[in-house]
Amino acid sequence: MLFSLRTFGLILIFAVFSFGRQSALPDSSLKAQPELPRPMPKPLLLHDLWHDLSIKIDSSKVITFAELDYLGYHGVADLFRDDPRVQTFDFLEMGLPRYFSGLHLWPWQSNFQFNGFLLNDPTHGMYNAQMISADALSWMSRGLPSSSMTGINVFCDFYFQSRAIFQDEPYTRIMYREGDFAYTDLDITFANQLNNKTFLQLGGINRDYSPNYQRSSHYRGQLGRLLNNHLLMRLLYHKSNENVSFNDYYGAQYGRFRYNESRQNIYSQWFWLNDQHQPDWQLDAGFESSRRKYRFTAQTERLRFDRYLVQFNKKFTKMFLPFAVQIKANQVKAWGTPYSRKYTDSQLDAGFTSSWQARSDFKLDVQLNLAHRWAQTILLNPYLKITWGQKPFSLNASFNSYGRLPTINERFFHFNGIDGQRSLKPERHFNSQFTIETQATPWAKTQFGLVMHRINNEINFNNQRFYNAGDRYFNYLFGKASFTVHKFLLNIGGQSAVSGELIGADYSAFAHARYSDRWYHDRVLVKASATLQWQGPAKILAYQPYSERFFLAGGKWPEQLLLHYKVSATIKDAVFFLEMDNALGQQYQIIQGYPELYRRVRVGLSWVLWN
Repeated sequence: MLFSLRTFGLILIFAVFSFGRQSALPDSSLKAQPELPRPMPKPLLLHDLWHDLSIKIDSSKVITFAELDYLGYHGVADLFRDDPRVQTFDFLEMGLPRYFSGLHLWPWQSNFQFNGFLLNDPTHGMYNAQMISADALSWMSRGLPSSSMTGINVFCDFYFQSRAIFQDEPYTRIMYREGDFAYTDLDITFANQLNNKTFLQLGGINRDYSPNYQRSSHYRGQLGRLLNNHLLMRLLYHKSNENVSFNDYYGAQYGRFRYNESRQNIYSQWFWLNDQHQPDWQLDAGFESSRRKYRFTAQTERLRFDRYLVQFNKKFTKMFLPFAVQIKANQVKAWGTPYSRKYTDSQLDAGFTSSWQARSDFKLDVQLNLAHRWAQTILLNPYLKITWGQKPFSLNASFNSYGRLPTINERFFHFNGIDGQRSLKPERHFNSQFTIETQATPWAKTQFGLVMHRINNEINFNNQRFYNAGDRYFNYLFGKASFTVHKFLLNIGGQSAVSGELIGADYSAFAHARYSDRWYHDRVLVKASATLQWQGPAKILAYQPYSERFFLAGGKWPEQLLLHYKVSATIKDAVFFLEMDNALGQQYQIIQGYPELYRRVRVGLSWVLWN
């Protein structure tokens, strides 16, 4: 039987081969057809390709670079003032670290990504937003766009996308700002597309602030290169140096102490393109290091970490459904004063995302992620989003569950009587969100929603040790409306807690207005904006600098009313602007011992030297 099958196979192969050879012979009965000249292939340009690779976003749901002309900001945290679902952990003084998170969550319970790379510090779990410049970003958003090639991470709350500047917009720009108490800020950006296949972008920022002896610098670089018609490469580099003094005004426990950190990130991304010049797969590699030091009155604390990352992304279609698969491996090495030795965490993640659209008005998005850290439990993180309807009315419902593994400090920290716990269980988060979006007219749109969040085995801190507390839950309503009339834009919104154990304000509201027009026979472009924030009572937060940890101190801060504004005038390639934070002179605190006592004024010039 085996012999007969082989014989039959050989005969079949010979017949197919013979038929192919005969069909290739010229047929004398057919008239010769003149061969038409083939059209010249369209050259593949880096500019067009990069925009095709960019994440497709709804610009109304993100903060874009173009909006920075309207917004007064000292850092990226200020750009979320009109998002009621964001909470800021701010020391309220120039140069000090700034953290933010989802509403009623701690900063280590929110993830931050830059071009698909995780930014959270692996030792304390937070991300200092002073380390990233808004001027280097194309856009930023709360939540991760579902169309992201590297978007298989249901535990992402804030996403930053770098800018890429091409031939139609090369420029060298200098921005200088000066403010109260000898605050200075110099920001220089150089960008150009060297040819059709290469672009380069460089930038640097230097900041000084006299009252707390701030000296900080941030340098960044980005290189994009189209190696051939199928391979695109991008390199990114970022280095930050922060040097500033904390001053606990009302607490004698810590007094004044010095903080210094040097952090650098090196990222490499490789895109393989198919014949239609669409990404088929993507390979990323990254290295990150931090060298951090605190100088207290009687002692010094040093913390160090290195992080290595490799991740692979692949897109394909199966049974008419689009899929994206991601496999990611990372390793963290941490050592320093609070640790008895050098600790290593190795983790492997794998996941996929897909979507199904039954009709033009019904869509289903599904994601599943598996995460495993060596010698710890495996985490299963599912995500489901249902969208029904389209403009002018749509309903969205999303459900996800994700785990958060304990940080290095939570497990291994031992310094000045503060102890970590090796046996801590991972946190388990359950989040549900329901939203209604309407846009009855082109000039008006609204969004209303309900968020329900539950945390099992939450890892708490009581100023002496880390421990698994009981379960915590919170529910809140939020809403936002936007109106555009001629030269004016008005955004209003807010949030109100329904029930549960809260961290942020019980309720809050905001109003943000913008104006734009050309004056003096179109010679001057004037832009102005103002943001009014009203926040209800909020829990008093305290900060433990040894363990770099926030915790509840007991009691509540009273209500507060804040006003921020910005006015700018553009004449040719120069922009003159005036910014003021806390224009009403409200004296308030977010973190105990670190009050805001003043108005904050900044004036500046942004000048494009050539374009």
